Amino acid sequence: MIGVLEGSPILEFGSIEGVERDAYGRLFVLDGQASEIRAFVDEGTGLEPWQVFGGPGAGPGEFRHPSALSAAPTGPVVVFERSGRVHRFSIQEDSLRYVDTSQFLMTINDGCTLGDTLVLTGANPADPGAIHMFDRTNRYIRSFARLYRTDNVSLQVQIQTAKVVCAPGTGGILLAPMFLPEIRRYDRSGELVWWTRMDGLKPIYLAEGSDGNVAIGTPEDGYHRTLGVHVEESVGAVILQVGHITREARARGELDEVLTYVLSLESGKGALVGRHISEIRHVDQEGVVFSRPNPFPTLHVVHWSPSEL
Repeated sequence: MIGVLEGSPILEFGSIEGVERDAYGRLFVLDGQASEIRAFVDEGTGLEPWQVFGGPGAGPGEFRHPSALSAAPTGPVVVFERSGRVHRFSIQEDSLRYVDTSQFLMTINDGCTLGDTLVLTGANPADPGAIHMFDRTNRYIRSFARLYRTDNVSLQVQIQTAKVVCAPGTGGILLAPMFLPEIRRYDRSGELVWWTRMDGLKPIYLAEGSDGNVAIGTPEDGYHRTLGVHVEESVGAVILQVGHITREARARGELDEVLTYVLSLESGKGALVGRHISEIRHVDQEGVVFSRPNPFPTLHVVHWSPSEL
């Protein structure tokens, strides 16, 4: 377990926004509240604190309310901010090296990389799609995955809020809308490969008024919201987690239950495999990293073989 209520600052998590592992086996944890990347190394007896990168601010390598983290095993490590800023770090044997910061004219919900291509989700005024691609020089490539057709910008922003994960081995892009009970796979050209709806889930209500305002409501017995999506290409599996949130659970800062689905990366077919599995933060051939929010934020690493899926 990683995380303490009181103790070393590197172990006191405020809000865990992303977890990634590099080719050296080091674990990178993005703490949105502290605006830091905290790195841990496996010394053979478990993960131990290693280094801290970033920090709050507007300077090179500093973050302002970071909201997502992405990394390939050999790099780069990329930090995303809702304000549209994207920070790149290269992976070194003894450190992370700050590379650059870019400002995109859009709101970023999540992001990942396909080689040198940035894949972003969020509201881009130039295109109503949910997925937006840019090359290494930040030149716009294309947008796609329009989830709902409306001229109401506020409603479009709500609907397009989504989680995204890249599958570099196949060039695939997995899109899981936060407030719609579905998951989609696209190829890098923007063509839809498959689209799977999760039966029996209750999304929030989004209503467009005649005055242009957007009303948001929730069912009396709770609603479902996407927590995260992960891919393990070595076994062709996609893991989707959806939280069921009741008003009582929300008041306690908890989820009523976490629904975990395992789907085929190739076909999108799959099944519900659990209702009370902790929130998954990272999956790779080394194992799974779970997080628990209460009584204080912690991370739990479980070593496994992907064939166990």
